Amino acid sequence: MGIAGVAYATILAQFISAVLTMRLLMKTDDIYRVTLRDLSIDRKLLGEIISVAVPTAIQAVITSFSNVFVQSYINHFGSVVMAGWACYNKLDSFVFLPMETMAMASTTFVSQNVGAGDIKRVNQGTKISIIMTEGISAAIITLVFLFADESVGLFTSDLSVIKAGAMFVHINMYFMLFNCVNHVLAGALRGRGDSTGPMIIMLACFVGLRQTYLFLMTHFIINTPGVVGFGYPVGWSTCCLAEVIYFFVKWNRKEKGQLQEKAGLSKNLS
Repeated sequence: MGIAGVAYATILAQFISAVLTMRLLMKTDDIYRVTLRDLSIDRKLLGEIISVAVPTAIQAVITSFSNVFVQSYINHFGSVVMAGWACYNKLDSFVFLPMETMAMASTTFVSQNVGAGDIKRVNQGTKISIIMTEGISAAIITLVFLFADESVGLFTSDLSVIKAGAMFVHINMYFMLFNCVNHVLAGALRGRGDSTGPMIIMLACFVGLRQTYLFLMTHFIINTPGVVGFGYPVGWSTCCLAEVIYFFVKWNRKEKGQLQEKAGLSKNLS
């Protein structure tokens, strides 16, 4: 009953939040005011939204489901390693926050400038977003890495669990810098209207390659907590490489051609 009560409280809080947010949007005098009688479905716009949103949603669902299999490998090592892995994942989620927010900002910035036809600014914004995310994440990661025991100790007082969690921090944490490129560049690609490319790359690396690595390593080579935990960096690093190659092959060449064509047109007009 206690667990159900927590679940119902969460649902109720989200419902109240939604109602209050909608009330605020309907009462404001700003340009984003919601007027119910003006609401209607624009089929073309809906199709464009779905083409970007559905691949992203599929990627998130399948990747989350894949993490269940990683957890099953971790469970093999007993409760101490399981608890250490859980503590590490809490820190992992905290480090992910700047990446996720910058990825969303990158999508918005890029889409606005693509709409304005300013390809040069699109590319500059993408590069600056990645650099900023790398810098912010590196600072947070360094603090967590240097104070790994203390960071894990925020969630437990068991010394053996702290040791296990700190091990995962020391093995994985700096590899998360690859994810700055993964998520921000994926956000920038979605801003260009390309949601399918990042989805395929991330699923191939985060799910396909990671699960292949875990199966081969644990069944045929060596099965230790560190080896299993390293499955995440394997997916992150290969995804980063594949996504950068995809961007430069498909989009950078295309946009350079558009810039050259625009420059040539301006020269002819002058």
